[in-house]
Amino acid sequence: MTVIAKYTPASIEQAIAYLQRGEVVAVPTETVYGLVADATSEEAVTHFYNVKGRAAGKPSQILVSGLEVAEAIATFPAGAAALAKCFWPGALTLVIPAKAGSKLAESAMAENGTIGIRVPAHEIPLALLKRWRRPVIASSANRAGEPVLEGAGAIAHVFQDTVGLVIADEVQHTTAPASTVVDATGTVPVILRQGAIDAETIRKVWSAVS
Repeated sequence: MTVIAKYTPASIEQAIAYLQRGEVVAVPTETVYGLVADATSEEAVTHFYNVKGRAAGKPSQILVSGLEVAEAIATFPAGAAALAKCFWPGALTLVIPAKAGSKLAESAMAENGTIGIRVPAHEIPLALLKRWRRPVIASSANRAGEPVLEGAGAIAHVFQDTVGLVIADEVQHTTAPASTVVDATGTVPVILRQGAIDAETIRKVWSAVS
């Protein structure tokens, strides 16, 4: 049975315990609720994809608590570093190469060795990430191909026993603009998904360091 808990230091500790067991947890973000699991465990990532109903290997986000943590697991070209410093925490996902020895589960990466990485701008996932001290794999709280669920109760009902814990806040989460996804592996930024940050702003920040 899925547990719903209000955001407190105790519920963060609960979430850590679930993550340590390889389970999936739901947390609010600055846009919608998200599902998260331990990105360093192959078993946890496989379980995450099964819960999501999503084909393994289809890109998902990696969330971390800050740029320093991100730099330990991924390689930042100059343009990507500039974008991260400008927009993190925030609605920007950078597609960049994972570092060898990053300890990320292989199934959390794309076939070409890249990851989509972001620092969320919301108190609850940041508190969890800072306490967890590892990256998590993340995706919106819905089954693949279905509408995003907007409340803790709806998440608990739909996912029942497959999501161990939902940390709830009192904000009504609706379909706000998603993060802008930028392929930052080349010499110019490529917008893979237009979201909260517009393409022109991305290009201006990039060009300032190129």
